[in-house]
Order: sequence, then structure tokens, then C-alpha cells
Amino acid sequence: MSSNVIAIDGPCYVGKSTIALALARLTGYTYINTGHMYRAVAREALQQGISLTNTEVIISLAESISICFEQQGDSCRTIVNSEDLTDSLNSLQIASGAAQIAPYTGLRRVLTDMQRSYAAGKPVIFEGRDIGSVVFVDAVWKFFITASVEVRAKRMKKILMKTQNESLPDMTTLMATIDERDERDQKREIAPLKMANDAILYDNSDSPSAAQDALILQYYMNHVSEIVRNTPFLKNKFKF
Repeated sequence: MSSNVIAIDGPCYVGKSTIALALARLTGYTYINTGHMYRAVAREALQQGISLTNTEVIISLAESISICFEQQGDSCRTIVNSEDLTDSLNSLQIASGAAQIAPYTGLRRVLTDMQRSYAAGKPVIFEGRDIGSVVFVDAVWKFFITASVEVRAKRMKKILMKTQNESLPDMTTLMATIDERDERDQKREIAPLKMANDAILYDNSDSPSAAQDALILQYYMNHVSEIVRNTPFLKNKFKF
């Protein structure tokens, strides 16, 4: 059992990153944003003029790249080849590029090995698409975060407002982008987006903050016996 790993999975723009970071502050765990790993590779490829369809070169690039995560106060920075690229990795172009290369089997193997190396000997919170279902199938704690597409589109727009200077797509376009990305993540052959059988499903559509979400996840971890004890009562009362 990977008792030192907390896996937080879910589709894009459900708030996984902010929740994971808030939970890391509560627990003292190190936070790893696995989505930024794919975005880092995509960005480096685009910067070097490498076609995102050139699978072999993309895999070779991933093998040579250095990706580190550093906690700085209330934030976590993604350091790529000694350069802080955290903010630039949130652009639509980079996100789209990452989604394009994410299905590559060889790339996922390289980055999965890198993710597992991060967990050697220290407690880590990973967030991504396949942490509980593929990367750490034996993790004790697995959470799958979800939210309505409308809420996710609003969160997407909020993030883009901080990272893009050009005009932003309207809400209908953003929701369509999210639906398209969900379908691509769910239907890819390797490591598709799905909830692990032993994961806890948490819908945060109505949550006021990531801090509250983190407190709820921590409550699950600290009071699991109490929750299990009350489950039959709750199911009977609310007709789940």
C-alpha cells in the first residue's frame, strides 16, 4: 500500500490543483501537479518548433527535461529546466498541446516513472487524471473531484483572465471546449480518465473555496470509521 500518497483525480477545471495545494498545507504533504508535467513537455516542444505529432521526439524530450515542484508560501511553482514556468503553463495553447500529446503511450510511461520517483520516501499529494487508477493503484486515499460543466467553464475563464491578454471565448465556447477535452480524456486507449473503484467521489460545484474542499477531504481521512459507521443510517434516511 502507498500509505504516503494521496491521489486526487478528476476532469479539467474542477479545482483539483487548488484543492490539492490546500490539502497539502493542511497535511504537510508535498504537492505535485501532474498536469503541469504534460504541459511542460508540450511547451518545450512548441518553443523548439517540434511538431506535437512527432511522437518519438516528444518522448525523447520528456526523457531529457527536468521538472521540479517547489512550495513557495501558499503556492506551488513548476520549475522546468531551472525556469519557473507556472503561470505560462495555464494558457489555452499549452493546455491544448498537452491534451494532444497526453495519449502517447511512451510519454505516459516516462512521466509515470517520474511521478513515482517523486513519492520515494516522502508523503505526496498527486493530482491528475489517472493517479488512483494507474500511477498509484495501491494508494490508501483516492479522491475523484467533479463539478458541473457550467461551474467548470466559469473557473476556466477565471484562470484564463489571469494568463491571457487576448479576448476570451464566450461561455458557450468554453463549455464546448471542456466537453471536447472530457471526451478525449475518457476515450483515449491508455490511462483514460475514470474514477478508481475505491475512490471517494466529491462534487464541489457548490463549494465556496478550495480551503473548504480540503477540510472536507481531510475530514474523510481523519474520520473514516465514523463515516462508515453512519453510512447505513444515511442511506436509509436519504434514499441514496
